[in-house]
Amino acid sequence: EWAPAVDRAWQFFQELKTTGETDDGSFRWEVGGYYLMENLDAEIDQVTLLGSVFRRTYDQEMRSFAFYGGFGWDFLENFTLDAGVRYNWEEKSFNMTEQRNAANPNSLRIADPQQSTWTAPTGLISLTYRFTPEVSAYWKYTRGWKGGHYNANRLNEAPAQPESVDSVEAGFNGSWFDSRLRLSGAFFYYKYQNYQLFLFESKSAGPPVLEIVNANDAEQYGAELELQAVPLQDLSWVPEFWGDLATTVRFGWLQSQFLDFTNEIEAF
Repeated sequence: EWAPAVDRAWQFFQELKTTGETDDGSFRWEVGGYYLMENLDAEIDQVTLLGSVFRRTYDQEMRSFAFYGGFGWDFLENFTLDAGVRYNWEEKSFNMTEQRNAANPNSLRIADPQQSTWTAPTGLISLTYRFTPEVSAYWKYTRGWKGGHYNANRLNEAPAQPESVDSVEAGFNGSWFDSRLRLSGAFFYYKYQNYQLFLFESKSAGPPVLEIVNANDAEQYGAELELQAVPLQDLSWVPEFWGDLATTVRFGWLQSQFLDFTNEIEAF
């Protein structure tokens, strides 16, 4: 007997933070942290075109916490500075307790338990300039991070390494005619290190399996523009039904490419 997939999982998450601001509201801050705990037990059966059943049984535990702090400061009449930092810690334990061809008892293979710990700082800084209360422009830099990942497809396989990204964005927001006309746009650039990519692994000795691999470096850049018009809003002589009539036009351009990635395919 076999079942496509059976898994049991639970998660616990707790976050605590405190916030505040000065009497005039020109300086705002927050400090906090969170703790995340996950547990997964899984049994997965896959059937090939030839009718063979491959069974994988594994369990995984994940522990993660972070501390963070940030502020927003209106340091001049028309300027606002936002900044924040976070320290990230993540630990994963992975144990492949069974991998075998269900029709062949002699194919049973058991892996050694694995464990990895990753840490990284992340953060952002943003500067906004207000030409008027309704029109502003901004520049922003962000450092992002994603923890590593164990693939449940091969015994004793090293995990995919953490992914990090540096992003730069510049844009503007504006509204005119009592907010009946709104326009926003941005240019952005993302540079990834150890980009985590979903791929199907296909081996002659087993069924295709979805896995996460590191595609080394990648980059993404582009632009977006959005125009929204609500011409009949808040006009007393217009029936209420037509007051919310809106027209939205969006434009986007995106360019993505891998900078250093080779994918090996087994032919059979």
